[in-house]
Amino acid sequence: DMLSTLITTSKSTNIVNLLSQKFCSLTRSEAHDLIAAADTQLNYHSLQLKKPNTLSESEITTLFQEFERIHLSKLKITPDETGSPSTVT
Repeated sequence: DMLSTLITTSKSTNIVNLLSQKFCSLTRSEAHDLIAAADTQLNYHSLQLKKPNTLSESEITTLFQEFERIHLSKLKITPDETGSPSTVT
């Protein structure tokens, strides 16, 4: 329905922004791809409907851990050649 669509859009945008901050080499499109994959990996829609405004810090951490485990190698994100800090905190 419309409300859950709005919730989904709002929360996905929030996660995209968080991903952009954590993985600055990700494009918005790549971040959206990660969100889509997280739907099945983390039962993401259930999280959204239970907590429509924000994810808890531990839920965000879990999302990032899953993104890293499943997707970073596929996206070939590697530390900067110049020795800058890597995307892993």
